[in-house]
Amino acid sequence: MSTTARHSHTPTAADAAMRQRQLEERLRFLITRLGITQAEFARLGNEIQNLNRVQSDISAYQKQTAAIDSTKAKIANLTKQHELLSQQIKNTTGDTTGLQIEQLKLDRSISSAQGALERQQGRLTATAKRL
Repeated sequence: MSTTARHSHTPTAADAAMRQRQLEERLRFLITRLGITQAEFARLGNEIQNLNRVQSDISAYQKQTAAIDSTKAKIANLTKQHELLSQQIKNTTGDTTGLQIEQLKLDRSISSAQGALERQQGRLTATAKRL
């Protein structure tokens, strides 16, 4: 095979430009046949973006709800521990300093979890308003 024959199959910039024009013409033809304008494509693109945002907000809402449920369960567990510790302090006749220190730690943990819950509920409310 000659050198010229081998190179005749290699696409050139002109071939690529011609192919691009053919594809653009074909796309215009298909758009015309379908009756879709550029404005319609833009509108559809915007609608898809809006749907993606809503889906993202739904996902965030679900995650925030799960986080709230988890925090509520944590608060309930800490509260139960606090109640048990209070009962133990009440029933102890000896030194309760160590138990009281543990009770203070539980108080701080409960307070921290309640603050987290309030922040989570605020984020959930903001997400719900976007939906």
